[in-house]
Amino acid sequence: MYLSEPTNHFLYLAASFFKRGILLHRCLKLKYIEITGTGRDKSPGAGLIYIGEGESYNYLKNLYFTDVEKETKSFLSLKSLRTEIRRLFVKDALFFVEINRSLGFMIPSFGHLTFPWIKQRVSLRSKDYLSRKRKMDETAARKVRKYKYRFSTTQEEGSVEKFYKEYYSPYIKRKFKNETFLRSMGEFRRTVKSGFLLKVFDDEQWVSGAVCGVKGDCVTTLAFGMVPDYEYHSRRGALSSVYYFVFRWAEENSIRTVDLLRSRPYTEDGVYEHKRRWGGRPEKDAWPHTAIWIFIPKRSNIPQGLGRHLVWDGRKFVELEKTQ
Repeated sequence: MYLSEPTNHFLYLAASFFKRGILLHRCLKLKYIEITGTGRDKSPGAGLIYIGEGESYNYLKNLYFTDVEKETKSFLSLKSLRTEIRRLFVKDALFFVEINRSLGFMIPSFGHLTFPWIKQRVSLRSKDYLSRKRKMDETAARKVRKYKYRFSTTQEEGSVEKFYKEYYSPYIKRKFKNETFLRSMGEFRRTVKSGFLLKVFDDEQWVSGAVCGVKGDCVTTLAFGMVPDYEYHSRRGALSSVYYFVFRWAEENSIRTVDLLRSRPYTEDGVYEHKRRWGGRPEKDAWPHTAIWIFIPKRSNIPQGLGRHLVWDGRKFVELEKTQ
């Protein structure tokens, strides 16, 4: 089921809670998957267990394993979940539990809380942003000058439709493959009404861009896109130039915050790292309807591939390896 995200903050929060409610039925019958294979440390025979809706299963599996040898699938009822968590914890198993956030009270406190997605926002007046601004400007501006990139903004519907069909959709599908969750054309139209489509040009060719919404003193980058050949244009900084021009536009228009929206809560993820370099700080996002709990065996070190996963300590996000 797909629900569009409201641009109004209060409607966004209300819709987030509504979404959790209407998707509660997905937890009545949970997937129980035991996986063995080669871990990120190249050691054979690594294993973990996933219990949940399946929303983030492929992401977590790929994060931990370089090669999967066996997957054993069954089901677990929600009423048996708490008992099974305690049984696995006593057995010193490595496992994940992913269920609706409304059901978090069912999870024992010895799990590490995280989420499928987090937000990254940049305060343009923060010390963190100002301390890295010059270096990031110089790095991005070097390619902007080298390839003579320029940008323009528009609200013209034909350009927005072209961006969706030829830039955004193909690029996201190629980049995220089976983890793709495309936004709707309706979201693009609503966002552009109060914002704009930023277009980046290489000479006369439109090579990349972003749909941006503006509310008060915040600009939100709803979606990025790029034209093929992706490798060629990435090497030339076509996508980095979008960030550069968004931040330049924000500063010229007295914007205080740039919301870079979502990334995976993993510090070695390329999307997360790129946004971090621009000053993006990790924050909770109300929209994802599930939460994930990571349970680490008491008598073992955090496996390679999981240590850089961000978990919530009650106040902020920290790397999992720094919790022990």
